[in-house]
Order: sequence, then C-alpha cells, then structure tokens
Amino acid sequence: MVPRRSAIVGLAGLFCAAAALASPDQLLVFERLGPENGLPHNTVNDLLQDRQGFLWLATDGGLSRYDGYGFASHRIDPTSGASNVLMALLEDRSGELWVGSETGLWRFDRAAEEFRAAPLEGAPEAPTGFTQALLEDRSGRLWAGVGPALYAKRAEDSVFARASVPGPPFERVWSLASDSDDGLWAIVGDAGGLHPELRRIPGVAGGQAVGVSITERFHVSVFIDSQDRLWTGPIASKDASAAPRRVEVPELSSYLNDLVELDDGRFWLASAEGLFLWDPESGRAVRHRLHRGAPTWQSEQVRSVLVDHAGGLWVGTLGGLFHHDPHLPRFRHWRHDPGDPDSLSADPISDIVRGPSGDLWIGTFGGGLNRVDPESGRAERFRHDNQVDDSLPGDVIWSLAWEGDDRLWVGVKDLRIFDPVGHRFERIPAPQSGASSQPEATVVSLRADGRGRVWLGTQRQGLFAYEVDTGSWVSFPDLDAQQIVISEAGLLWIGSRGSVARLNPATGESERFPLSSTVGALLPDVEVLDLHDDGRTLWVATTAGLARLELATESWELPVESGRLPGTVVFSIQSDDRGRLWLGTNQGLVRFSPEAQAGGRVRSYELADGIGNVEFNRHSRYRSPDGMIYMGGMNGVTFFRPDQIYDNPVVPPVLLTRVQTLGRKGEAQVNVDGLAELRLPPGTAEVTFSFTALNFTRAERNRYEYMLEGFDAEWIHGGNSRAARYTNVPPGAYRFRVRAANNDGLWNETGMSLPVVVRPAFWQTWWFRVLALAAIVAAAYQVYRLRVRRLIELERMRLRIAGDLHDELGSELSGIALATSRLAGKKYLAEADRRRLADVSASSVQVMQGLRDIVWYVNPDHDSMRSLEARMRSAASVLLGGLEHHFEVDLPGDGVGIDMGTRRGIYLIFKELLTNAARHAGASRVETRLVARNGEVLLEVADDGVGFNPADATDGSGLASVRRRAAHMKASLDLTSRPGSGCRVRLSVKMTGTRQSRDSVRRLRMPE
Repeated sequence: MVPRRSAIVGLAGLFCAAAALASPDQLLVFERLGPENGLPHNTVNDLLQDRQGFLWLATDGGLSRYDGYGFASHRIDPTSGASNVLMALLEDRSGELWVGSETGLWRFDRAAEEFRAAPLEGAPEAPTGFTQALLEDRSGRLWAGVGPALYAKRAEDSVFARASVPGPPFERVWSLASDSDDGLWAIVGDAGGLHPELRRIPGVAGGQAVGVSITERFHVSVFIDSQDRLWTGPIASKDASAAPRRVEVPELSSYLNDLVELDDGRFWLASAEGLFLWDPESGRAVRHRLHRGAPTWQSEQVRSVLVDHAGGLWVGTLGGLFHHDPHLPRFRHWRHDPGDPDSLSADPISDIVRGPSGDLWIGTFGGGLNRVDPESGRAERFRHDNQVDDSLPGDVIWSLAWEGDDRLWVGVKDLRIFDPVGHRFERIPAPQSGASSQPEATVVSLRADGRGRVWLGTQRQGLFAYEVDTGSWVSFPDLDAQQIVISEAGLLWIGSRGSVARLNPATGESERFPLSSTVGALLPDVEVLDLHDDGRTLWVATTAGLARLELATESWELPVESGRLPGTVVFSIQSDDRGRLWLGTNQGLVRFSPEAQAGGRVRSYELADGIGNVEFNRHSRYRSPDGMIYMGGMNGVTFFRPDQIYDNPVVPPVLLTRVQTLGRKGEAQVNVDGLAELRLPPGTAEVTFSFTALNFTRAERNRYEYMLEGFDAEWIHGGNSRAARYTNVPPGAYRFRVRAANNDGLWNETGMSLPVVVRPAFWQTWWFRVLALAAIVAAAYQVYRLRVRRLIELERMRLRIAGDLHDELGSELSGIALATSRLAGKKYLAEADRRRLADVSASSVQVMQGLRDIVWYVNPDHDSMRSLEARMRSAASVLLGGLEHHFEVDLPGDGVGIDMGTRRGIYLIFKELLTNAARHAGASRVETRLVARNGEVLLEVADDGVGFNPADATDGSGLASVRRRAAHMKASLDLTSRPGSGCRVRLSVKMTGTRQSRDSVRRLRMPE
C-alpha cells in the first residue's frame, strides 16, 4: 500500500511506548494475527484507527474491523463486478469512512454495514479505476486518485469533482500529501510505477506548479512531516517548494510503502525489505523483525504501519497483521530445546549465579551445569560422563556459589569445585576424623561469605563451613540448614523445617525463631524454601506462603492475606532496585510491593503474560548488576527488567456496539451510530445492549459493570461478558450505563451512558388512566344510582306487602275470629259445633298472631336492633307467662341496622328457646342478654330448668331447629347444659353486609 500522509503520534498515547523505544537497539516483540484469527486475508494493505478507537484494515479479501476480541469483516457485493482487493482507508472530519479498491472509490456506511459507490462527477454508478491515494487536506477537502484522474470534494459538495493536474496525462495517482500552504503534492505516473513524477498543485498561497522527475523506480510515496518537509522514499527536501534532494538510508534499498512520524522526530518506515525505525538526525535505521521464528518473505513485505491511540504499533504485511503492544509485560524465557544444542541442557532449574566474566552459571535437575551468555542466550553444557573421572558425579545439581575469581562451588551428592578453564570438577578432600568433618550428605544450599569461607547446608547433617585457605571444616550439626542467606553484617540466616535461625560466625552462637509459635497460621512442619534479608526485615518463602520477621522487634507477620497469592507455596524471593519482591510460586510469578496499600501489594503474572513457568523452584533466582532478574523454574529460566513490567496505564474507551430488541413485530436491530437516545416502542419484551472496551492489550481480561439507572438498584458485575439483557422493563425514562476495566484492572469510571425511554402502550399512558378512572367513577355512579333505586323500590314493596297483610288479611282474620266467637256462644248449637267454632276462632287468632310476625319481618321500619329488642320483649311477656324474666341489653345509642333475614332468624331462635324453657325445662327464671358491638350480634338465653344432655337431643326437637337456623345464618352456636343444672345457649352472628337501619334508608334519595 502507498500511504497518504505522515502520521504524527502525540505524547498522550505514547508515554509508555516511548519508554519501550528509548533505545534504537532494543528490538520489539510482535504478535501475529492472521486468517486463523478471523482476518479475511493475509495481505493487509492499509490500516486506520477511527475516532472511536476501532482498528480498520484494508485487505485483499475485503474490509475488516478489529476490536481486540476479533475481526468483523465486510465485502463489496461481488455481483456488482467490483473487486474486494482494498488498497486505502480514510476517515474524514465528519466521521465518514472512505475505501479505495482496485476498482474504484467507496463509502462504507457503518450503520447499515454496506458499501456505497462514491459519487464521482461524470462517472458511472459503479466507480472504476485503481484507487489507493486518499487524502483530506488541512482545509477539510477530500482528494481521491481514481484511475487516471484526480477528484476533489468539499464538505458542502455532494459529489467529487474532477480536478485539473498540471502536466502531461498519467495512468495512475500513487500518493497524495498536502503542505502548510494548502498545496497538494501528488506522485503520478504509469500503472507499473516505473516512471513516477512528483507534481504540486498550488493551494491557498498560490505559487507555481512544480513537476519533478524521480529517477528511482517505484518511489511512489509522498509524505509531508510536522516540519513541512517533503519525503518521497529516501528522498527529501527541507523546503517543500524546492526540488527534492536525496537523503541516504543505507539500511534501506527498496521503496517505501508507508511512513509514521513519532513525536521525538523518528520515523517508522514500512518497506518491501521490512520494518525500520529511522532517526534522521543520526541517519541510523534499525530493522525490527516481525516474525518470532524464521522470517518469511511475506512477513518482510510491509505494506502499512500505524501507531494507535494507546501507543501500540500495528504492521500490515503480505503475511498477516503484526502487533507490538508496549503495555504487555516483557518477560523473556530460556528453556531446553531438543533440536538446539546451544539451549539449556534441561528445563528444571535449581540455581543461578553470575561468574566474574558476566556469564550466568545455571544448575539443573537432570541436565548438569550450563554456562549461558546473557546477551545471546547460548548455553555451554557440562554433564556427567562415565568416561571422564573429573566430570560431574551426576547431572542433578542442587546449589551453586562463586568464591573468588576462579572457583565455582557446586553442590551435588557432595561438594565440588569447578575449574572453568580445565572443565574439571574437583572433590573437596575430607579430614580424617573429629567433630569437624566433611559432610557426607547432599549439599542443598551454598553461600560464599567473601571472607574465604564457604557455607554448606545439607540434608540431615546440618550446617558446615569450609575454610578455603586451610582446607578445614567446621560443623554445626544442630542447625538444619535447608536455606542460607548472609546479611550485610556477616550474620547467617538459616532456614529449616518449621523455623529460621540466626548464627554469628564469629562466636558460633545461634538463636532460633520457630514459625509455629509466632505465626499462628503456620504449622511446625512448614518448610522454609528461600530467605531474603533487606536489612530491616527477613522475608521467608515457605510451603504455606510468604512470612516476614521484623528484625527490630523479632516479631512475625503474614503480609499477604489468605487467597491473595495465586499459589499456596512460595519457592523463591528476589528483590529489585525499588524494594519490591518478586516471588516464584507454584502457580506463577508474583510482584509484591511492601510499601503499597493493602489492596495493591500483590500483582500476579501467569503463562498468558509470557512468564514461561507455572511452577518455580526453591531459591533459584538471581539479580544482575544492571537490574535484570532471573527466576528459575520447572520449565527453564524466566528473566526480565522490573522497570519494564508495569500495569497498563491506558483507560479503555467504552462504546456501545449494538442494540437488539424483541417486540410484537419480532427481533429488530437499532442503529447505534450517532445514537443520542434510545426510544423503545410499546410492547418491547426484551432489549439487549452489546458493548466493548477498546483495549487491545489482552482484551479477554477486560471486565465490565453495567446498570440501567431507574431499574437496577446497583451496578451489575458482568465479568468479561459484553452484553446486558433486560426483559419487561416498565414504561419510563432510564439511563443505560457501562463502565469497564482494562486487562490490569484500571477502570474507566465514566464509561458510556445512553438515555433510554420505554414508550408506554396507550393503556399505560396517563391520559388513558385518567379516562379509565373517569369511566370507572361514572360506572360506579350508575351502579350506585341503580342500587339506590332498587333499595327504594324494595322498601316500597315491603311497605306495601306489610300494609296489605295488615289491612286486608289481618282484618279478615280478625272478622273470622270475632264471628266464630259470637256464633259459638249461641245456645241452640250443639256442644260439638260450639267446640269446632271455638277451635276455628283460636286458629284464627294464632294465624293472625303469625301474620303480625310476618308483617313485622317485612316492614323495613323494623330493620334495627331497637325494633328487634322491642319485639323480643313483647314475645317474652307472652311466652313466659308468669315466669321471672331478666332482659339485659347493650346496644349503641345511635341504633344499629340489621337486615331482615338476620333479624327474623334471631327472633325465631329466641322464641324457640323461650318456648323450650317455659314448656319443657320447668324453669322458674329466664335470663336474656342481647348485645350488638363491632359488627356482631350476641344473643344469650339461660334458664334454671331441669337441664339435659345435649348429645341426647333429636332432630325433631326444638334444639335441632335452633341449630339449623344458626347454620343457615352462618352463626356460631354454643350450648351448655347438663341434667339438673339448667341450660345456657349463646348465639353469635356477624353483621357484615347487613344493610342500614330504616332511618338510614329513609335518608337515601334518588339522584336527580
């Protein structure tokens, strides 16, 4: 691809990337993305990062957008005859995305995800012509070289107008650039690029048109940098208005495809020979290999280069897309490679020391000894050889120490001295006898104190010291020395199972500090695996985590909360220049910052960060004088510069990528491009928001939180999920918010927000509710009117019935009774006839009395407790005759209404109870109590009669009738009686639903 402009990357996005590129000699590490990752084609001709932060790629297989998670690809409809080999990309000031292809110019509609032909003056609907030169000049005008023509479009114009280019005709526009005078520079020529020519079209400041012949073939790129210098390949001019002069770049012999200017004046050069970082001041260009293994010719054909907003470097080649991320931890790794004799002899590493010449000496479990050149990583191996007497006694090395300038001490099954010149391993001779003897156990720890003494920790035999000058041994059998560290004061710290000890070599005195008695979380069988003395604190790596002993107070502490370390075992401790501790654990590497706040002390690194080891090994660590840290593990050596291991400082922008709804019409997708407010139609059952954080550094570790304000009470932790789904959200106004953290936990607290309005259905609107309420009130009013009318009609009917019964039937029955009574008195009648007439008269009186009761029931004037009371008193005086009767009443003073049915039931039960007391119980006294309170009527009747057993009552008795009537009224009936003790009946009936008293009914009026 031939570029359109010189890109200038500011300090805001590159303050960390600049550190990574501080030295031109520091080569970068790239990650490749290809078709296996979703890229539509290996050939990447152009790169663009849009204003939102998405990365766009023009490839030989179409257009692709990358968001850190994957590629979303788009193709021009092949049936149109257009090619999907895309050459150039441009986003203009209004946010439109323009795409140049082999067959013309297109605008990509991001909302519809469709290609639309660019409107060219005088051109057919489908644009034709090779297009790779696109430019927006400093005034905002768009320029496009389409085939043998140059087109220009202003913001207010609807089409690209053809522009006049001074000079003879040409076949293709290869590249465009604009200068500070708004002049346009173009490289034009034949379709093969064999005879390019540089031309200048005058701009606002005018001036002469310039045409310059370029003798070098394929120099088809033109750039103008921040100092208004014009570059076309390795040819430059200090004054863009003058003829160019050649600037030598000895490392680069082929033509340029792209150029990016950094804020420090250096340039990234994309060429057919690869990627170069060029410094015009020094004239030096450093080539950066993209491929980790053997380079391929495709990956060395660099077509485009881009520095993104966060300082990441992107390189498009014929062999895929390459990315250097300055925010990734830059760990490096040595390990055993069976096919490489210069690699380490084995992966499990036991110890690392540095020799006087600067080489690293690395002991292994099973691979013997290695001498490694730190610059190249090449290893020289020293193994056990049965044919050589003074070779290693075995390939398992436990510990190493360098004493003096020419003696490497090696702890194996015994103690050996290695001669680096003669490559011989000499065994230290043992004394003949005595308490001070040579160890016969495996030497697991070695330290040289710089005073001619080497200290040895052994398995099961304790601590030994070897005097180099005299060859004598001193033993401390009581000190189990699995680990040894020597303080600056010359004191020895010795780690063993369950404790550490401090030894004064001058006096031989020692003091133990048991872990189990001072740190409750540790047990007596905890093993000490490494020690580090920083002068104030003794840091202890154990099988139960990290512990520390404060030397001033000799008190223990567990500085890391349970569960904060990735593993349960800390194998090794190495400090850096800033006092931070790097811990090799059984589950990765940990940086521990003692001075940081409690929540920020621990930072873990795993295989995905490039550490190479999951499990590290006991006391296998070393820090070189230049600050490089080496950590040995079960899978080789991990090494790094601590100042290059930092958390990603870039706050990720958060974007809404898609909104999907599910409603009455099915699924629908909302265009989020430029969306200011989301309005959901009535009946939306589900809405799904998709979003992303544009952090290209380990995007799979991004974390998200979201909430729908007004619906969610708090933030919802979404983890690494990039979608939020809501169902049945009530109508109203809300705000959808998302915030995200990058791979190292740095949060964008502001995030993104979108107002959301859920429109109500018509029945959910306020006006509908008002109308519905009015309709309900009107209906209730009509029901009320009907009920009042019905009540009044019912009252009138009851009054008519009562009047008719009283006036007509009552008078007739009274006449019959009177007539029969008179007739029965006639002496001429036979006795039998007089008795029959007397019976008729008596029956008429009884019927008339029943009729009076019916009239009393029906008459609404008696629908009150007071009327019931009067009727009951009247009945008692008749039914009880000469019996003593006590009537107690407790009724409210304003009267209580009672419905006809309840009134009748209570009255009939009362009459039945009085009849039983007078006729059957032989009572001399009857007590009645009538109470109305809290919507309940209580009737209690008691007599002092003979009593009975309630269980003996038959269905034909008066008591059975009382029970049936009580059940009909849904009243509770309680009867207490026994032979010789009288009878007490208690009736309780709810008055719920009873109608008003007659006085209240009289107040009812029909509405007008």
